[in-house]
Amino acid sequence: MNRNLRNISSLVFAIGTFPASAQLCSPASTLAVHLEEVANYPNYPISDTEIAVGDSRVLTCTNSWLYLHDKAANQIGTQCRLGDYNSPGTPYFFPETTVSPTVTFLIGDPVVYYDYEDDRFWVVAIEWGLFQTQLVVSRVQIGVSTDATPSNWDAINGPNGVSTGDWYKYDFTAWDLNIQPSPLHGLGHNQNITVDDDTLYIAFMDDEGTTDRSTTLCMIDKDKLQTGTVSVVTGTTNIVSSELSFLQLKDNVQSWGTESTYGHVVAVEYDAWNNSHPIYTIATEKKPNYAPGPIGIQHYQDTLILGAITKSGTPGSYTFSYVSTPITGGNLPDWWDTDAIAASPVPGPMILIASKFNHATYRPDASVGGRLWATHHVRPVAGPSDPSPLDKNIVRWYEIHTNGWPMTPSATPTLAQVGEIWPQDDEAFDPSIAVSSNGTVGLVWTQSGASTYPQFWMGAHLPTDSAGVLSITQMKQQNPYVRPTTQKADYSGIDPDPTNACVFWGHSPLATLVSPDIFWQSYLAQLCVNGADCDGYADTDSDSYLTSIDPAIFASMHSSHDPRADCNRDGVFDALDYLCYDQAYANQQ
Repeated sequence: MNRNLRNISSLVFAIGTFPASAQLCSPASTLAVHLEEVANYPNYPISDTEIAVGDSRVLTCTNSWLYLHDKAANQIGTQCRLGDYNSPGTPYFFPETTVSPTVTFLIGDPVVYYDYEDDRFWVVAIEWGLFQTQLVVSRVQIGVSTDATPSNWDAINGPNGVSTGDWYKYDFTAWDLNIQPSPLHGLGHNQNITVDDDTLYIAFMDDEGTTDRSTTLCMIDKDKLQTGTVSVVTGTTNIVSSELSFLQLKDNVQSWGTESTYGHVVAVEYDAWNNSHPIYTIATEKKPNYAPGPIGIQHYQDTLILGAITKSGTPGSYTFSYVSTPITGGNLPDWWDTDAIAASPVPGPMILIASKFNHATYRPDASVGGRLWATHHVRPVAGPSDPSPLDKNIVRWYEIHTNGWPMTPSATPTLAQVGEIWPQDDEAFDPSIAVSSNGTVGLVWTQSGASTYPQFWMGAHLPTDSAGVLSITQMKQQNPYVRPTTQKADYSGIDPDPTNACVFWGHSPLATLVSPDIFWQSYLAQLCVNGADCDGYADTDSDSYLTSIDPAIFASMHSSHDPRADCNRDGVFDALDYLCYDQAYANQQ
């Protein structure tokens, strides 16, 4: 059912009444702790945390486990392994599709997503087949819940596209060494996903051999996936499926030392069923113009690449295309970074180098065409533009205004603001970013240093804050162990609560033991936002009191399409604005 048609009874109110009750937000450091990796499963030395928050469920994932929680952070049922990992442990979500005495199959790099239109949870992961150290097959594993409240994992091996529980599951072979051509160049990993009204989008970081990386975009019919009507042929014969469309950004190739762009992430859209806007991607462009330094090839960074996936045709038979445009100048800072290198001496902070973005999110906005936020960590080192910067990882986040591009091809996107998390004595890395329905930006990151144990942090930038400023920052968890410098988390997770505009949910890993018995714990936490745009929004007459006049003023502004009544800031005046106002009113009471 379209979300716009739900909860209408709670959106109709009379003067003097406003039937709403706020979801409580816990200021506690952590709400749940999960043991993620143990020595029995050494193939997953990093955790890769992600999170998806629905109306009544919270889904977390890592390379090791999937967990379901209710909105009070109580675990629902038992946890589920992401895969069986050649072990008898059950339940597991994605079974290995092939058992081979010579090929090792691993499932990892998971990502989860909640679709606000159809109230479904999505899980996507990659299965690799390795013969000794050579990649021989790469598969795309997809799961989608049958409704908004899954309570089991459908752990029994069922045929593709047939639901035997609360999930539909699929297995597509996307690359095979023995079958050419392949939609991917090789190992797809570190993917991220989003949806619009009828399409699932996956952006793969695509390794071609051991030296080159590029981006491959994959589009699949969402409606068929969530009704079990996708045609799937299990095994290597499903190398090119008519159900999947691929765009290979082959011109965006990274060789270690000579780089262009790579690692595009798709930007999650809150108003996911608004099909008038394209799906945006964001990547860095790296320009090698400096001699090799003491810690690797150094690159001058002065350009971001904003991309857009557009489609034409009719549902079920779309043709997809990709366009991109550079973003330079303005508020874009110059910075130096290096390729992946050996870690710093133990003990000490991680040396992490990122040219890719970790997360991105997008919201329509009639005033600026659309707003896109993205984050990654970078490592400044000495160079012509900055001869002596502090040599450590910092988190950087951006807000970009699309200004109507590419719907208006002549439009020029601009960089609206840049923020940096640069702890005085520590490093900041592994960030994720999200934006709530009222425009508050939430971030999750990790901090550590030579004398600081790893810490899980959350923060928020309110629409009323100065550019680049996080007015709220909170440490959620610290582990009393030195983080191993040869391992790292690839990313963290954050998601706004769709039923409470004042709450972000974060999911982040911290290593708890040093090698050789490395394992991880992941932590679930909330960030409670109490800024004016959250609690103060409902006071429409600005008299510092909530009365029956305030919802009446809001209704009047909404009917006249006053921009202030676009509560969820999606450029559309609809029932979601009343739901958003409902939340703000309840939170301020």
